[in-house]
Amino acid sequence: YAAHLTKKGASQSQLTHASAAVRHYTATLSATPDDIRAWAARRMNRDRPSIPRNDTVPSIHDLLDIAIRIPAHNRIELRDRTIALFLLFTHARQSDITGIYRHHATFRVGHLPLDAPSWAQGPSRAAPMLTRLGYIPDYKHRSNHHVYVDVRYHLPKRAAAQGLRYGNWVRLLEQPFSPSTCPVYHLARYLTATKALDIDAVPLPNHEHEEFRARPLFVSEGRQHHELKESTIGGIIRRRVIQYISGRKFTPHITRACSASYKIAYGVPRD
Repeated sequence: YAAHLTKKGASQSQLTHASAAVRHYTATLSATPDDIRAWAARRMNRDRPSIPRNDTVPSIHDLLDIAIRIPAHNRIELRDRTIALFLLFTHARQSDITGIYRHHATFRVGHLPLDAPSWAQGPSRAAPMLTRLGYIPDYKHRSNHHVYVDVRYHLPKRAAAQGLRYGNWVRLLEQPFSPSTCPVYHLARYLTATKALDIDAVPLPNHEHEEFRARPLFVSEGRQHHELKESTIGGIIRRRVIQYISGRKFTPHITRACSASYKIAYGVPRD
């Protein structure tokens, strides 16, 4: 088998993985009950990593359970729940999302076929709203098509340090099987709820250093609807989410640390 892989041009890492797979398979042929219990325990520990006693980062499951209980009966509540879900699913800094605008330079919507299991497919709740808003006018429902939202931040901390105007694109896929935790669905609801507002536009530069004006994605609810400040977003997370977790103190990047540590534990690349 190794000779066959070598003939096919397999790399050393592919040979190593193949060897490990064969070794695991042969081990299962003569497995004892103790072996099976050890493998099950190892898998459980990998799926639910233990939390160190001195760990100050809350569980993402705890934060999601609280976020989906934020009421969404009016614009302010809907905005607060959308921001909480957005931060948890993107591990963005609170300052980053103040740099998202309703313009294709930082915000774009589309749909794509996805080879998902049957339980993850279903009618899109976000697509009709986004179609009416003009984001995906060509959308036609297909069971295997999922709506996505791409965002990138204007002058995020990391990009600004490198002299760049925008960060990398981040993609959010709709979850038709779980609308209560789906940031795409809540973004569609929030865009619909705020489409008639007179939102102050902000001047932004494009790649040719020419300015254009764009309206911020998340807006304040004062007399004038302008972009949210980082301190306001921090207050939303502290008031709506963190205060309900016993023994946890609010820090500006608590949602980012929670989301990033969870993804790293499951093997998501750091970049």
